[in-house]
Amino acid sequence: MSTRALGPRALAVTRALAPVVAEALDGALRVRAACSGGPDSLALAAALAWHARREPALMAEALVVDHRLQPGSGRVAGRVAEQLDALGLAARVTAVDVD
Repeated sequence: MSTRALGPRALAVTRALAPVVAEALDGALRVRAACSGGPDSLALAAALAWHARREPALMAEALVVDHRLQPGSGRVAGRVAEQLDALGLAARVTAVDVD
């Protein structure tokens, strides 16, 4: 898992979200967060990764859903997982069939 430093804007967002994420975690030791790859999801994922690096007991993981509704959705999900890994958050892609 990468532990690269966040850029100044991402760090500012992460710090702003830190109290919200800390309150949501409320002592949890394992957290899974869904991430669509949009800016809101990635900002929350960055905040979660930031907490996970500072709290060794916290096991954090991101889940990315490949909905298979559009051509190339698997590639998109893979890119999101790479972004999450770059933030320092383990990511798992799950493909689903939507009827």
